[in-house]
Amino acid sequence: MLPAEYCLLKLMSINMGKNIILSVFVILISTISFSQKYDSPKKNDQFKTKFSNHIGDNSIFGAFSIGYSNIDKEKAFIYGGKVEGLVGHFIGFGVGGMGFVDYSHYDNTLQKQVILKGGYLGLYIEPILFSKFPVHLSFPLLLGGGKIVTQAWDMPSYHYIIDEVFFIAEPAAELNLNFTENFGIALGASYKFISFFLSETSPLSPDALENWSFMMTFKFGF
Repeated sequence: MLPAEYCLLKLMSINMGKNIILSVFVILISTISFSQKYDSPKKNDQFKTKFSNHIGDNSIFGAFSIGYSNIDKEKAFIYGGKVEGLVGHFIGFGVGGMGFVDYSHYDNTLQKQVILKGGYLGLYIEPILFSKFPVHLSFPLLLGGGKIVTQAWDMPSYHYIIDEVFFIAEPAAELNLNFTENFGIALGASYKFISFFLSETSPLSPDALENWSFMMTFKFGF
């Protein structure tokens, strides 16, 4: 592919990503408005859990996640965590990130056995719908940046080859279940929109990280 054609495709990809992110923000704002309207203080003055009719007014929670995704079409394990503060129990703001590592595989470009790993950090915005019920929905959005590292197998261990950095926007949807006043579990899915800064010698494709992730998240209030 000619450099001009590649730049044009990259520009189209970035513009499409911006449009999608804008759409996500519109959905988030609509969700927040609906949640505020629904959570009437006269009718919902208690937060319910699976085992009781009340949950403490925790304004901060921490969480860690484990799950599955793909890196450059290879299966990968993902893990991460975040800390958020809640505003009115209908939206959270916080910081966090995710790490990833794939299974060892043969790279045709490098003609070597390689492993890909890395991670990203950023800011979280998380609107919450039906927050006063034991089962409710949330829509986290992470905006940040990260790095992916390519390592090759050189017996008896892997050695560093190259790393690339990227910006990321990752919207998600989660189904949450409150078990106790301070503990809940969420099942969710997210999609990663990536803007890479790839070197000319990179073995990665520009869409190596743009795919779905599926995860389980454990949340602890305090």
